[in-house]
Amino acid sequence: MSFPFARWKDNPEITQQYKAFETLLNAYKKYSISDDVQEKIESRKIWQKLGECYWQCVWLLLEAQITQNPDQLFFDEKEDLFINYGLVPTEEYCDTFEIDTSAALPAGLFQYVTLTDYFNELYCFVFQHPYEKPLKGLSLSERKNQLKRRLESNKKRLHLLLQVIMGKENTSIEDNNLTMISNLEKNLPNFTEVEFRTRKYRESNEETHQSMASSHYTYKEAERAMMTLLKERCSLEEGGITEEEYKRILAMHYQAQYCSMALSFLEIEEEKWRQKQERFGEKYKEESVAFQKREFRSMFDAKREYISLTAKSARTDLSPLYIPGKNAKVLPLEQGASLMEEMISRDTDMLRVARVRMYGLPTVILVPGHGYGTYDWSDNTLLIPFVSAHSHEKSVAYALATFRWDSDEDRAIKNSYELIKENRKKSIITLAQSFYKDYFLWLTKECKGYRILPRETHKVFKQLFPILDL
Repeated sequence: MSFPFARWKDNPEITQQYKAFETLLNAYKKYSISDDVQEKIESRKIWQKLGECYWQCVWLLLEAQITQNPDQLFFDEKEDLFINYGLVPTEEYCDTFEIDTSAALPAGLFQYVTLTDYFNELYCFVFQHPYEKPLKGLSLSERKNQLKRRLESNKKRLHLLLQVIMGKENTSIEDNNLTMISNLEKNLPNFTEVEFRTRKYRESNEETHQSMASSHYTYKEAERAMMTLLKERCSLEEGGITEEEYKRILAMHYQAQYCSMALSFLEIEEEKWRQKQERFGEKYKEESVAFQKREFRSMFDAKREYISLTAKSARTDLSPLYIPGKNAKVLPLEQGASLMEEMISRDTDMLRVARVRMYGLPTVILVPGHGYGTYDWSDNTLLIPFVSAHSHEKSVAYALATFRWDSDEDRAIKNSYELIKENRKKSIITLAQSFYKDYFLWLTKECKGYRILPRETHKVFKQLFPILDL
């Protein structure tokens, strides 16, 4: 096999480490196809050693770039596949890799990045280089612009649809219905600020505070009026609307609220981002390169340890490596982002927790390896493994579940959940694991109308995580 990292062919540490990786890989291929039990056991041991060797190679690739002190890190195609997806970097595997790594990421509530994006951002902050946007994906301003366009498009469609439906019985739309539609549109921004008790609302002066609260009330009244009218139209045998049309309008209405909420939080993110840059600047601007490098290595090791938790939580393969055909259920970042946004819309209360107010929205990182998603509280990141252990939905839901559990600092969730009869006397670890499973079922089944959870658990979850009436 040829050396895959062409630009580092003269780097003795990288070439030597990759030779060790190559030797283990050849041994693994030999033993993995054997029918002998002992050789099968040996192949699994070698596979785990390959995982250790992977992390050593990744660090050496990062270290080689850090030594050159570029403005930002750069990764060629094979380095990208190796670091981000754990893909064994041989021609036979790279040629059969089924994921389109150039696919556009959607603009959403969270920042979605790969592991190389994470390392590049960390490098720029620790070594004091300017940082603008991820190597892949959208910058904060690009996300805001896309969401603004999506919101305006949604509002126009909803406006037109409501006008048509409200005018189905009459030749002209009544003035109060036009006022209702207008109130929904113009008061949406203030409704969002008050509903989520954002910093803009909390820290406003008395006059602005009252004005925003009044706007919130006007929006809620208009929303109630819209719901009443829609239900009336839905109950009519002639000239009314179908159940499908009713659900379609509600979905568009809630989507407008979601886009407005996302834009509101992105405004806050700009300030959080600036504060983060200032913190790193104050901490490292006077430090030596050697100290900065030690700090970067410490953060690298910490992230590596948290990534291993994705596999440990699912009790699956601990190796971060991926071989096409050997593993199933690979999760492209754009699909993970879509699932994340969909699940967040079913539990937007998680955005009201103190941790979001303090540290901002967590960044979502697609990481190499197998298992369920998890939350890393040390740097406020959600980790989604590239290979899902059970299903993509479960992987993403577990990441949100761990965030929900860890950010429950006032114990509103824990105190209610541990009082459920079957949860009494459980250890804190077992209790957390039970919650992750139940929360996954709640987001993916119960929120869609399927009764899966036990009666008492369902009752508690219904109080903790209200379901939108779709």
